Amino acid sequence: MREIENGLFEDENGNQFYEETILRFRVYEKFVGEGMRPDENWRLKFSSTSLENANKCMEDQISDNKGKVWENHIIYKVIDNGEETKVKSLAW
Repeated sequence: MREIENGLFEDENGNQFYEETILRFRVYEKFVGEGMRPDENWRLKFSSTSLENANKCMEDQISDNKGKVWENHIIYKVIDNGEETKVKSLAW
């Protein structure tokens, strides 16, 4: 993979990627319950520099889901990764 301009990368197939920072504390979500895939993966919803903010984001998301049809079909968890991580995400 080569950098083609500041922060934009391209692989050997011409796919373009940008560098993204995922902060230390991560809020993940997972869809569960009847009708959901049994092999459903956890997905990153938010990231934060502080545990307090990550927990607040998770609590706000749970609160926002109240009364919605999917309220009982999404679960959340906070993970301390120990440090932030840089990843390359497909630019589409």
